Amino acid sequence: MKKIITIIVAITMISVAGINFKLNNSTGNKIHVDLKLSNTEGLACDLCEWWDRPDYNCEKVLCWFIFPWTTYESLEAVFVGEGLGSVAHTWNCAGC
Repeated sequence: MKKIITIIVAITMISVAGINFKLNNSTGNKIHVDLKLSNTEGLACDLCEWWDRPDYNCEKVLCWFIFPWTTYESLEAVFVGEGLGSVAHTWNCAGC
């Protein structure tokens, strides 16, 4: 009985693998990606410009510590628009 079940499972796995292989190699499902070095460098440059683009301003806020009478001033990042701010990242302003 174990031998029959093992043979059935093996045949099923081979059949599923064959169907999967045939579907992946059919002409309608092939995806060709053509990345040239110049395109990659151009995309990387755009990424650098986006990464360094100043989108945030640091504004003063009053932070509350554990108790209401213990407060301190800090800076918090506020989005002001793409390229319209003074800092590029929210971590440039510490926040509360």
